[in-house]
Amino acid sequence: MFITERNAQGTWSKPQSVSDNINTIHEEGSATLSADFNTMYFSRCMVSKRGKQGCQLYMAKRAEQGWLMPEAINVAHDSVIVAHPSLSDDGLTLYFVSDMVGGYGGLDIWKLTRASASDNFGEPVNLGPSINTSANEMFPFAHPDGSLYFASNGHPGMGGLDLFKAMPAGSEWSVENMRYPMNSPSDDFGIVFERDREAGYFSSRRAKGRGGDDIYMFYLPPLIFNMTGKITDDKTHQPIAGATVKLVGSDGVVLTTTTADDGTYKFNLRPNADYVVIASKKGYLNNKGKNTTKGEGQSKDFGQNIALTSTAKPITIPNIFYDYDRWELRPESQSALDMLVDILNDNPNITIELGAHTDSRGSEEYNYDLSQRRAQSVVNYLIQKGIVPERLRAKGYAQTQPKVVDAEMAARYPFLTVGTTLTPGFVESLGDEQHKEVVYQINRRTEFRVLRDDFRMD
Repeated sequence: MFITERNAQGTWSKPQSVSDNINTIHEEGSATLSADFNTMYFSRCMVSKRGKQGCQLYMAKRAEQGWLMPEAINVAHDSVIVAHPSLSDDGLTLYFVSDMVGGYGGLDIWKLTRASASDNFGEPVNLGPSINTSANEMFPFAHPDGSLYFASNGHPGMGGLDLFKAMPAGSEWSVENMRYPMNSPSDDFGIVFERDREAGYFSSRRAKGRGGDDIYMFYLPPLIFNMTGKITDDKTHQPIAGATVKLVGSDGVVLTTTTADDGTYKFNLRPNADYVVIASKKGYLNNKGKNTTKGEGQSKDFGQNIALTSTAKPITIPNIFYDYDRWELRPESQSALDMLVDILNDNPNITIELGAHTDSRGSEEYNYDLSQRRAQSVVNYLIQKGIVPERLRAKGYAQTQPKVVDAEMAARYPFLTVGTTLTPGFVESLGDEQHKEVVYQINRRTEFRVLRDDFRMD
C-alpha cells in the first residue's frame, strides 16, 4: 500500500510506502480507516512459490511513531479469501468480501458487527441475496449516510464489474446501478467517498486509461434549488408590492425578503429539506405555501405563487350548510370551517366577526334570531378547535345586507351583473324560479370580517 498527498494547488505528491510494518513480501491492499484515522483495517493475501494461498483481514493502530505491527482478524480458514474491508462511520460494522461456505457463489459481501468500538467483532453474517449473486460482489464501501457501495459482475450492468449503490430497505437492501459515466463496458470498482462532499475516487480498466487499472476522481456538482413566485390579490389578481415573504426550512433556515413592484420574490433552497413560505402585508390575511427538496436528485426551480385576501371587505366562507329553519352546523360544513381555523392560526393577531345572513323569506325579527344562532354555532365550533373566545364575535344580520354581485359571481351565474345588489325587489324581478333559488342561496351565507389586527395573548 502506498500513500500520496494533494497540496493546495491540487498536485499529488510522489507515492510512498505506507509503512514497513504494513507492507510485507505478501500482497496488502484495500485499506479502511476509523473515523479518527487511528485504526486501519486492510487485506493481506499470502503468496508463495505455489501461488496465492488465500487472504485475511488485519488491523493496525497508529501511534506517534507511525503504524504499529498489525494483528490478524480471524474470520475464516487461512485458505479462504477474506478481503476488502470497509468500516462503518460509527465503527460498529465491518463489511468484507469472502468466498467462505454459506455464500451465494463466487465472492460475497459479508459483515461483522459489535456493540461498541471497544468490543470484539461477532460472527460473520452474509448480506443476503438482495446484495449477493452467484457471481462476484467486491470492494464494499460503507458511506456515512448508511448506504453501501460495491462492485459486482452479477447484477445487471454495462459489462465487467459495475459500481452499485445499496440502501437499507427493512431487512433487505435496495440496489441500483450507478450508470454512466461512473460505469463503463470495462471493470469499474473500488469506489470511496470524501467525508465532506459528494466527491471521491474509484478504479477502472476503461478505455483511454494509462494501462491496467487506473484511479479516477469524480465530483458531483452541488444541487441548486430556487424558489420563485408572485404575491397577488386573490380578487383583483394584481401584484402586491412590498409584501413580506418569510421562508422557514426544516433544516433551521429562516429567510425574509420583500416583493418587488411586480410582486415577485426569490429564495435559494438547500437539498433534503422541507420549506414553508409565508406571505403577509398590512390589510391582508397571511397565506402560505409549501415545497420540499427531499428526494430531488437534480437541480430544480420551484414556483410558489401566493394569493392574499384583503381584509377591507367581509370574506364569505363557502360551503357552510344548515338544515332548513335550523342553526346547527351540518357535517359537510366541517371542511370549510377547518380552513377558517387554519386562517386564524396563520393570522394569530386578528380578531373577527362571524356574520350570518338569511335570504329575504320570513320575518325580519325571526331571521335575526335564526342568523344570530347560526353565527354563534360557527363561533362555538371554532372555540372547540382551540381558537380563544376573545378573538371571535357572533353577529346575525337576518336579510338586512343582501349580497352585491362581484366578477367571480357573475362569471359563475351569467344572469347576474357585476354591481347588482340582490335585494328582495331584484329577486321578484326574476322570472325563472331556479334563478330565484340561486339568489336566495347566495344571500344565505356566512362571512367573517377582521375587526382588529393587534390581538395579543396576555
